[in-house]
Amino acid sequence: MTVNNGGLVVDRNGQVMRCPHPIDGHCGSIAEVISAHLASLGNTKQARADFGNNRGNSQGLTRHTTITVVMTNKPLPFWALQRLAVQVHTSMARGDQPLAEGDDGDTLFAVTTGKSVGATISDEDMDNLGILASETAWDAILASLPLLPVKTPRTNIVRSSLALDGMLGHYAFSPDAIAEIRRKGSALEIELTGHANSSNYLSVGHPALLTAVATDEFEIVGPREDRLHIDRDAHGTVIGITINPGLWPVHATRK
Repeated sequence: MTVNNGGLVVDRNGQVMRCPHPIDGHCGSIAEVISAHLASLGNTKQARADFGNNRGNSQGLTRHTTITVVMTNKPLPFWALQRLAVQVHTSMARGDQPLAEGDDGDTLFAVTTGKSVGATISDEDMDNLGILASETAWDAILASLPLLPVKTPRTNIVRSSLALDGMLGHYAFSPDAIAEIRRKGSALEIELTGHANSSNYLSVGHPALLTAVATDEFEIVGPREDRLHIDRDAHGTVIGITINPGLWPVHATRK
């Protein structure tokens, strides 16, 4: 199984193990996440931030794809393989929420080696096989989760005015997604500019304050406490920024 979902990974106790924007490293329960999502539907900046994707940022035919292969040695006819695939893929929505959105490429393949000998599989055996395969698929989703990197410890740090001025400028995530870092009194703020689509991190027309938490690392002020890292070359020159440094970074190059 290859998991590249854009929503939530939920364990068997209803706890969200992975979400796009954990708070203090935690996502909470699925009930809490859904409640927060429903409460945010009227806020275009926060809606769908933690539950699914922003379709306004389409990146082609599909954005997130979970590919699953179910393999058995039972010599199943085509209709039985098809029924097994439907049952397993439907059950996977328990662990991968939401599954099979409109711009997802979620796909499941069911195959048989046909090497098992014995009586033709009965309807009861088919049901049992579907249950076992469905639970195994959920285990596979949970087993696919990599260990999360440890956040840089938060420290009380005050950057000099000169150091902050050295970080000012425009940073390109893509040709049409440019962010500006500018002064906000004695601190910094960041905002998407131009005609870029708002993202889960930044919004056009809504500057976000940056709070220094470590050397060259800031917290984007908000409920998710996303991190922004200042990237430098070997000579110490600022060359870009990285939002959400770790396993799933979002890079921007200084213009």
